[in-house]
Amino acid sequence: VGNKNNEMVACQYAGKHTILGELIGRAVYQATRQSLEENLRYTFGGQFWYRLYAIYKKISIAVRQGHQPWIPSQPGIPIPTPSGTVLVLGLLGMVVSFGVYLLQQEERHEQQNVFQPSVSILLAVMIRDRFLGSLFQPIAFHPVVLVGKVITYCLRFIPESSYDPQRPLQGFVVGCGLFLTTIAVSLGTAWGLLSAAVYLQTTFLPQLLSHTVGDNSTVATLCSTAAHVVGTFCVWIVQIYILKGALSLQLLGNVALQMARFLERGQLGHSRTQLMWLCSRDPSKLSSDELAGGTLESLAENLSYSVVSPLFWYCLLGPLGAFGFRVVNTLDSRVGYRGRFEWVGKFSARVDDVWNIIPARLTVLLLMLSAAVVSRTTTSAVHGWRVACRDAGQCESPNAGWPMATMAGILNVRLEKKGEYCLNRLGNGSGASRLPDHADIRKGHIVAILAGYFAVLLCMAGSVLLYGSCGY
Repeated sequence: VGNKNNEMVACQYAGKHTILGELIGRAVYQATRQSLEENLRYTFGGQFWYRLYAIYKKISIAVRQGHQPWIPSQPGIPIPTPSGTVLVLGLLGMVVSFGVYLLQQEERHEQQNVFQPSVSILLAVMIRDRFLGSLFQPIAFHPVVLVGKVITYCLRFIPESSYDPQRPLQGFVVGCGLFLTTIAVSLGTAWGLLSAAVYLQTTFLPQLLSHTVGDNSTVATLCSTAAHVVGTFCVWIVQIYILKGALSLQLLGNVALQMARFLERGQLGHSRTQLMWLCSRDPSKLSSDELAGGTLESLAENLSYSVVSPLFWYCLLGPLGAFGFRVVNTLDSRVGYRGRFEWVGKFSARVDDVWNIIPARLTVLLLMLSAAVVSRTTTSAVHGWRVACRDAGQCESPNAGWPMATMAGILNVRLEKKGEYCLNRLGNGSGASRLPDHADIRKGHIVAILAGYFAVLLCMAGSVLLYGSCGY
């Protein structure tokens, strides 16, 4: 405005309009609040019951989904930690599981054999896998990462002539040495950690107390109780560390779901980068359908390698059995390829095939059971079995084709890798099968995750049957 008087008049009118707007806003706010309170009172009986319902919904969603962070584009980048309700549930679950383990130790009146499977340990591992992910465990100290570093270090000492295809015997012998060295170092370290934890609980802490605490009965009792809890916690956490390093179900499902989200949005670039989490296939020229197919193939195959097989060997041989399988599988993934590692990695690849023969077929049965529960019919499960029996032999691996073909039959989609295999080409009898899309990834995710939890229940039952009360 041009002069001071006009400015003052404008401010007066602006003030009146502001007051009027404030009054209207307060009236709308009050009316809306009253309306909401009436609706809450009518629906829930009041704000208190509504707040309880909101808490219940948060907990139910957290239990149903678990920890679902945004997965980084490449393996090796730290995964975001859980927050909110998921974090609280995970920590509470771990505290409760440790309490159960502690009570079991006191009721048993003897030291548990840490080299045998334990239902309470497995329950704690699955709670951590579901809700906490890699929290409190940096990637650099993950057991598989450490095994990979051992393999990398050993590869430095292999002479270049061992990779010469004209010297297969030398390559094979060197590969056997690589296998035995990696197994000895990895399992020896795991055995040492378990033994050290037991020694700390049963010998070191009691002796330390006997030398530092006098004859005061009250102080001695309190210190003895604290030492027992600390020692039991060390044994408990070491077992969880070793077993959790051998299996991963939640992360496998999260990567598959994120692939589905990328494909739903048409983000092929992100999808191709994300496929690195699941397989070593070159994704640069894959279409949307081929990316969805690769995700389903890896979801089914890794269900066997990352969940069912470690649980199978944990049930039979305890934590060292599960970790031993993971070491063998890591060796196969590093050197079990044709080409440069043809003979150096042949022994590791064959041992991995033998270790996974039974778990791969067991994965087929678990996928069939899961499909029957999800669909509430046996049609898809039966078709999955037929496709597995017919097409599993197309894959070069004697084990990978079984869960992949079963998944293809359950979803009635065609899973193919050009030039190598085509699973479920003929469909379910109503015509040739189609290539999968993002919706099929979501369906396959539900089937695979449920099959993984069936495997956990089966492992728990097997531990009790094989080891009796010690299996708890």
